[in-house]
Amino acid sequence: MSDFVRLKELAKNTVGRTNDFLLLEMAAVLDIYSHLDSKVDEIEAKVKDYIAILNPPMLSMNGIGVLSAAVILSEFGDFSNFENP
Repeated sequence: MSDFVRLKELAKNTVGRTNDFLLLEMAAVLDIYSHLDSKVDEIEAKVKDYIAILNPPMLSMNGIGVLSAAVILSEFGDFSNFENP
């Protein structure tokens, strides 16, 4: 018997085993992931709305999108607080 065939036979008993508990746990984890993913989308939409209202000048710079502008503003705040560029 070749090594490949023997390995395939051994794998039948180890790979792909199903356990009801593990299936339930995986379903619960996927539900949590789905919920968190939808919350991230919801928060990103709110951030985009706020940035649209603020309309910071940095949005006119190449490579600076709405989410990048939000990160910059959250880190540095109002740029008028700085004395010079």
